Amino acid sequence: MIVPVWEMTLISFFKFLRKLVGDDLNSCSYRQLEQIENQLKKSLVTVRVRKAQLLADYVKKLRAKDKYLLEENLRLSENCGEKAWQPVTKKKRKSVAAIRC
Repeated sequence: MIVPVWEMTLISFFKFLRKLVGDDLNSCSYRQLEQIENQLKKSLVTVRVRKAQLLADYVKKLRAKDKYLLEENLRLSENCGEKAWQPVTKKKRKSVAAIRC
């Protein structure tokens, strides 16, 4: 029986994937294991870089949303003729705590 080239390539690919996830390593030489380890290290760096980028983007969006909400609060406070909301600082917390005691 003749196996098509694409099928052989697919079989080789799945064997490689099994090795990457730690299965079927008994047939690997020391050098092959080092190559797999190095590939995993490179992949891990790529994953961590992408994760850090997503986190940085999320923080940036949250800061933009915070700024927008503070500006909207200020605008609404001015429309109602009320004093604008001010964030509570550590100094204000201490003075409030001292008054309560």
